[in-house]
Amino acid sequence: NVLPSLHCYEALAVHLGAFGAGRGRKMPVRRALSAALVTLICLSTVFVKQHSALDLILAVPFGLVVYPVVYRLIFRRSGVKSPVRRSASEPAT
Repeated sequence: NVLPSLHCYEALAVHLGAFGAGRGRKMPVRRALSAALVTLICLSTVFVKQHSALDLILAVPFGLVVYPVVYRLIFRRSGVKSPVRRSASEPAT
């Protein structure tokens, strides 16, 4: 249950799923509260000694890499156009 912290990874995944790829622009307060909650979850796992700082440091990049890959696979199989942009220059759909 360590390296990376699944607490941090899953909190980040839920945040990205709810507000990633341009979603949430009309809900900046909810997006900010969600980001704050993710930050607090990640910090609390370190401060209550469930995980080390290294678990947290590796969970964030892992979540940022896995999120687009998983969503592209899910949407490709369902036939629906993926909400995840392929590059920063590509316009959001």
